[in-house]
Order: sequence, then C-alpha cells, then structure tokens
Amino acid sequence: MEMCWSTYKQFRTKIKKMKTSNSIFLLYI
Repeated sequence: MEMCWSTYKQFRTKIKKMKTSNSIFLLYI
C-alpha cells in the first residue's frame, strides 16, 4: 500500500511539472 502511495505521489508530481512546463511553453509562444 505504501509503495503504491509513493508511486501515486510521484505520478502527481510528474503531472504537476508537466502542466507547469506546458503553461510556460504556451506563454512562450
């Protein structure tokens, strides 16, 4: 369970970073 949770957290962080970079990318254009 804890292992799944940490994977989930990593996954969320990844998505957050992707969203942030996408926003920056769109602003850049």
